[in-house]
This record gives sequence, C-alpha cells and structure tokens, in this order.
Amino acid sequence: MGVDLPPTGSAEFARWPGFKDRSFELPVFWLAIGRFPQTFQPEVLGLNLAMELSGVGGSYRRARLALREHGFSTRFVDLHNTIDNVATGHSAWAADAIDAFMSALAAGSGTETREAAWRRVREGYRSLDPPTGAHAWLADRRARRRHRKR
Repeated sequence: MGVDLPPTGSAEFARWPGFKDRSFELPVFWLAIGRFPQTFQPEVLGLNLAMELSGVGGSYRRARLALREHGFSTRFVDLHNTIDNVATGHSAWAADAIDAFMSALAAGSGTETREAAWRRVREGYRSLDPPTGAHAWLADRRARRRHRKR
C-alpha cells in the first residue's frame, strides 16, 4: 500500500509519526481487560459480542467496497462476514456465551445480582465504541442517580 514502516521491534517503529495516539486506546483497553478474564467476565462477554457484531454487514461491507475500489483482494472481509454471521457464526456463539453465563448465574442468584451482571455485560458491549460528549455525560449522570436511588 506504499507505506514503509520501521521494524516492529525497533524504537523507530514505536515513534513512527504515522501512528495516532487515539489509535491505541481500544487495543490497550482490550489488553488490560483481557489480563483479568474472570474478574471482568461479564464485560469481556459483552465486549466480545459487540466485536463480533461490529463488522457483520456494516463495516465489512464498507471495507469490501473500499478494497475493491482500490484493486485489493476482498477475501479477508468476505470470510469474516461469513464467519461472524449472526445465525451460526461467531456472533451467535458470543450471544450463546452470554446466555450460558446468565443461566449459570441465575441458578443461585438474586434479582440484584442478575441485574448487576446484565449491567456489566452492557457496559462491556458499549465499551467497544463508548459514547462521548455532552449527551454521554448526561446519560452517565442520569444512570448514576438511578443506581444510587436503589
């Protein structure tokens, strides 16, 4: 694609000016949450579902059009769109994992525990693309108030 990067093990690679700092925010988050899979199991399950669903139809379709427009192979996104499908692919497996987690939790838990687990799953899901700006701040503030009233 006409981009020459320094070797990945070099300091020059780490300092390469083509990298944007914000490009590392999500991968660093994934690495951090992945270090504690049992502690953050509900968040990991939610994040995994969001990740599997994120490309199906939408970004994979856009990537396919862009790759084709520039004369590159579309095989990677075509395969991923098929592999991650909602009916039987990775997206379905991710939803099944959440169902299994919640079913196991429900067996010996009260309503508050289940609600807290669902909240954590949703937070994990939302963490793939967290909202920003004034609307996000207000929504967070409302949610915290509601949670304190319980």
